[in-house]
Amino acid sequence: MGFVNERMQEHFMCRCMRIMFLFLCMMLLAVPASANTIDRIVAVVNGDLILLSELQSRVELVAHESPDLDLSDPSSRRQVKRAVLDQMIQEQLAEQEARRLNIAVSESEVNEAIASIKRENGFTDDQLEYLIQQQGLTMDQFRQDIRRQLERSRLVDRVFKSKTVITQEQVDAYLKSNPGAAGSSQETYRLAVIFLPFTSGSPETLAEDRVAAERIHERLKRGEDFASMAAQYSKGPAADEGGDIGYMASHELASDISAAVQGLGANDVSPVVEGAGGHYILKVLDVRREEMSSSQMEAREKVKRELFQQEVTRKFENWVRDLESRAFVDVRL
Repeated sequence: MGFVNERMQEHFMCRCMRIMFLFLCMMLLAVPASANTIDRIVAVVNGDLILLSELQSRVELVAHESPDLDLSDPSSRRQVKRAVLDQMIQEQLAEQEARRLNIAVSESEVNEAIASIKRENGFTDDQLEYLIQQQGLTMDQFRQDIRRQLERSRLVDRVFKSKTVITQEQVDAYLKSNPGAAGSSQETYRLAVIFLPFTSGSPETLAEDRVAAERIHERLKRGEDFASMAAQYSKGPAADEGGDIGYMASHELASDISAAVQGLGANDVSPVVEGAGGHYILKVLDVRREEMSSSQMEAREKVKRELFQQEVTRKFENWVRDLESRAFVDVRL
């Protein structure tokens, strides 16, 4: 009997060992390929998680949009990270409330909103892609931002049980205090772009990327054809068309790009510009100064949309702060 019990124990132990071995194998297979990347939770919002990698990506975008921020200072970086995290928490709360109220925005509605942006500003597909790229965004991220704006507007309408209305008196008051909104002159550049994305984020490869960009720039200075070089090397919009993205107003360009082309004449090439996601080399194909010929009706409609967005944002921020005071939020930054 003792012998039988011993055999049963051995059999049981062997089964346990096999199960543990299979479990370990499964755990090893579940480890991501980039095991060196360590992620963690920085906030829990009513059960939904915000990860450190998501926060870092957003901080990088903020740093690009606000170059005056000094993120090299640890104290400033902590403050920026906390402010960005607070914004992400509010966005998470709004998304949860949108799900609860069954508020959804379809792909066709996002497409129509983007088409409207292009119509109102006279952007081609290549120009819009270039502007999105300047902001350090991908097209998917841009579409997500548009979706979030549409959801926010519907949330405000649903929560406050009334439409946001901008009166003609408000438009009149804005135009009176901002006469330039009715039309002004502007300088526009017809640009061709060579965009060379960063190969990675390490200091070593950043230096190598810069050297590669400078080599291309040197070849352009020696007289090689910009269009051919764009077709060969550029990873940006309209590369197959020599990088020609058409006419862009100076105020539509990122500050570093605008500064680089300021004062350049037709056929001049800019220095290498380090921007969002990579290096840019720009050629000015033409420069023209023109009057913005917005009709009075168009100017009023544009102002009305701007005031509408400001009012929606104001209502949304007040509402989401109240929502946050009643939510379970666990910050682990």
